[in-house]
Amino acid sequence: MTATYSVANLIRMKNEVVIRPAVLADAAEGANLHVRTWQSAYSGLMPKEYLESLDVEEFRQNWVKSIHSIS
Repeated sequence: MTATYSVANLIRMKNEVVIRPAVLADAAEGANLHVRTWQSAYSGLMPKEYLESLDVEEFRQNWVKSIHSIS
């Protein structure tokens, strides 16, 4: 599924949240956000060493697998 947007629609959507299916190009940033969110949300609840050990590259690989499985 490919979404297409006109310039007029993009301007109107400037202040809106657009939710779309993830694509492979999203994997790296999704993984980074995923790890940083865990580190922030679970700070003080989970061992600091564990949170610091979360590997963005490992998460990226899992994102790629997940995206492939729904494509």
